[in-house]
Amino acid sequence: MALATNLQIAAFMSGALRGFQSAILPLYGFCMTFRRDPLERRGDDMIVEYVPADSAASKDFTTSYDFTSAGPDNEGRKITVNKRKYKPIKLTSAELARYNFTPEALGFQRGRKLGLDVVADVLSLVTAANYPGVALTSLASAFDSDDVADIKLVCDQAEMPRDGRSLVMDAAYDTALLKDAEVKAAYSYGDDMPMKEGRIMRLMGFDVTGDNNIPSNDENLVGFAAYKSAVLVGFSPVEPAESVRQSLADYRIEEDPQTGLVLERRLWGDPDTDQHREVIECNYGYQVGEASALHRLRSAA
Repeated sequence: MALATNLQIAAFMSGALRGFQSAILPLYGFCMTFRRDPLERRGDDMIVEYVPADSAASKDFTTSYDFTSAGPDNEGRKITVNKRKYKPIKLTSAELARYNFTPEALGFQRGRKLGLDVVADVLSLVTAANYPGVALTSLASAFDSDDVADIKLVCDQAEMPRDGRSLVMDAAYDTALLKDAEVKAAYSYGDDMPMKEGRIMRLMGFDVTGDNNIPSNDENLVGFAAYKSAVLVGFSPVEPAESVRQSLADYRIEEDPQTGLVLERRLWGDPDTDQHREVIECNYGYQVGEASALHRLRSAA
């Protein structure tokens, strides 16, 4: 439940960050940027690194170089950080004093659920209106490695760059691949991750992620094949104003030093109800990138 000592708080936040990171794996195939410094934002806006696929034809040299429509190889795209999700925890002083708990395990579960809800929110973008392309329509019971080859062909024909492709599928489709005899045979030659961890890391040029929480979006969505420019996602904390901070018993940020991803924690008490209250939260925003950079997987037309 709620946490009292600095050691408990550190363990809880470490677990929460690990749980959150494990849940947002489907988003790592997109253009995703983390900003902690408020000076890197302008109001509610932040810049997300955006690397679109290059479809412009190469030019033939004549008498001089022509730089018409010659943009940068990568650019920034402005998005608005207007989403704020949190997981609340509350209990009385008596419950806090008498409850036994493992802070890191509790933090992991809270952070994981927060991450799952963020992913479902971001993937609400994946609709026919935003991404008209369809890579495959199939039931999980009929899905196999041949279908992944067909998805690859769709992406090849759409000129989707091969470096940076991801394939995100509902857990039932991912499990069907784990049972596929050809996938088992291929991985038996060097990578035992499917058998040991139940996870296929790479297949036919895709970074593969199975996820049981892909929203159907009322369109029978069960996954997608994408290049990273399909969706832009930004995370940036909103630290409390000094007057608000003074009313809190504790405010802290847990940061992953490798990526810059952060989770925030606020703690305060209500003496009238004798309640200890705290939240872990994240602030983020997202928008459609390139419509042609994502092709949907459907269970039915």
